[in-house]
Amino acid sequence: MSRRSRAGSIRNLKERVGVCATTRKSRRRCPTMQNNFPESDWKILSRLKPLALDRLCKRILQEAGGILDRAQEGGHHHTYLDLYRHIQESDKVVSVCFDKWSRSHALEILINWKSERLVTDEEFATFSPDTRTIVNGFLKQG
Repeated sequence: MSRRSRAGSIRNLKERVGVCATTRKSRRRCPTMQNNFPESDWKILSRLKPLALDRLCKRILQEAGGILDRAQEGGHHHTYLDLYRHIQESDKVVSVCFDKWSRSHALEILINWKSERLVTDEEFATFSPDTRTIVNGFLKQG
């Protein structure tokens, strides 16, 4: 997935998070998305936070390295502009995935992480069955 399409999908995901994964009603009226993220899942999410952030930063830096490697193909100013755009788009992804760090936003965070492939299947399997069902159901809608 390209940087641009991934940033677009994050924007779409961010817009959709206001809708319940199971009932398609507003988040406030949805029992599965109202501040009932299990504490055990919150502890898992908190433990995975440094790993997920490191994975995202590694990917962003690898993509930046690819932009820099292509500097010989074009002018340096063009490379600078590409790198600048990449950093701006990447900042949006980091923000969506990590800025709202609270238990009331935990489900949104996990959906974003799963969408960005920041948790492995093994790590995702450690969450409760209910949480996994909600996240998977939500991602299948998009």
